[in-house]
Amino acid sequence: MKKKLTLYPRIKKEFFKGFSRIKWFLLTNLIYFNRNLFYKKSRIVNKISILIPSKQRVKKLKRCIDSMFVNTNNLKRIQVLILIDENEINKEDYISYINSLSNDINIKLFIKNEKTHNLRNNFLANKVFSDLYFPLNDDVIFTMKGWDDYIDEIAAIIPQNKPFSIWTIASSKYPYLHSEFPIVNYEWYQKLGYIGNLYLYGYIDTWICDLGKISKKFIVAKKKFIEHLNAGIEGLNNEKDNTYNDLMISQIGDEEKWLETKNIRKKDSIKLL
Repeated sequence: MKKKLTLYPRIKKEFFKGFSRIKWFLLTNLIYFNRNLFYKKSRIVNKISILIPSKQRVKKLKRCIDSMFVNTNNLKRIQVLILIDENEINKEDYISYINSLSNDINIKLFIKNEKTHNLRNNFLANKVFSDLYFPLNDDVIFTMKGWDDYIDEIAAIIPQNKPFSIWTIASSKYPYLHSEFPIVNYEWYQKLGYIGNLYLYGYIDTWICDLGKISKKFIVAKKKFIEHLNAGIEGLNNEKDNTYNDLMISQIGDEEKWLETKNIRKKDSIKLL
């Protein structure tokens, strides 16, 4: 159990939290409007690869894919890569579902055991060449029609042929501090050689965001086009399942490893400059 802070340390902590929020709110808006005003390029159609490790969640995966079908303007430029474990108890259901989909969508199912959520995403990223890599969870839904065209709008104001990340808005209270599902471009992936990280079980989003903050190679989207139906969010208890419980157990120890890998993030952020 964490020790409760006394009054002065508590006030000090809240002060610095408030200062940090103001700082990053102003800085992220400055980055966005500066790039939008002075660095905007002609829009191109980007190839977007959505990476989704999944476990015992065929119905949630279907919900995610269905929402993407409805809200994507150009399905031909979307690639969806799904990864399940070799011992997945619903393996046949996954295979049957993927096979039932129309040829309108480029979707591939991979079956392979990987030790961590990070390694699963890295396995999928290594299977495809793409302009943009979008690590996603199977408990996400797309909520805005033409979200893919909007991504092109944002991509038009990030540097060309240089590493950069796009912070999407899902359920984070302060999207200018953290993105649950940041998108990285091809150059980002190539410079680092990984998606997310290679050291922790999870923290994919936190790692990408931290590298973005250190290097200033990120931009926060202004429109929300996805919703994260995370069981950890108040009011979504009905979303809790075995996969959620297993994930909470698997990520025990990540907080300690996060602190231990601080210097690695500093070194890797230099690669993005």
